[in-house]
Amino acid sequence: MTLHEAVATADRVTALAVEPRTIAVAGEILHERKRVSRTLGVLSLPDGTGAPRAVVYANALQRMNDNAAGIGVTWAQLFLTEVATVVNSPMNSRKLRDELISLAAMCTEWVEDIDQREVVQP
Repeated sequence: MTLHEAVATADRVTALAVEPRTIAVAGEILHERKRVSRTLGVLSLPDGTGAPRAVVYANALQRMNDNAAGIGVTWAQLFLTEVATVVNSPMNSRKLRDELISLAAMCTEWVEDIDQREVVQP
């Protein structure tokens, strides 16, 4: 994505009605991202998607789902299912990027849910 495309995308996102709590969480995420970059530097790692790691991830997810049967869907299950989607199949860079954005959005919603529970039940 070019800088011009990124700015155009940011303008479109800004035009959307965004919950203040989502903006607050996004700010925390950006702050943490900067902190990690200062600590670890710029990371350039392999994606680690597809086999053989996928088998290990899938087995762990299956065990968790088996243990949670009867409890109902949890954020942890949803998170791990989304992570499994990312790591269980090789993807081109664009598809992988889209899946990671989806995962980040789900994580943001989880944080917002935690924050909301703390407001309702301190």
